[in-house]
Amino acid sequence: MTVRDAGLAHEHWKQYYTPDEVEEVLANTSTSMIVSGVLPAHVRLWVLSESAPALVMGGAIPCDG
Repeated sequence: MTVRDAGLAHEHWKQYYTPDEVEEVLANTSTSMIVSGVLPAHVRLWVLSESAPALVMGGAIPCDG
């Protein structure tokens, strides 16, 4: 995984988008991580403008443990 792919550990999301859409997502977003308790939450940020409404989407990936 490259730095550009940080937060995209599972590549399966790309199958739902065209190659052009995938490239647009990768070119226009940044990633970060928030720690919630002991669990890291990877986030991908797509800032359209400061006046645009915010949309938060979440997902969970089951982990063994």
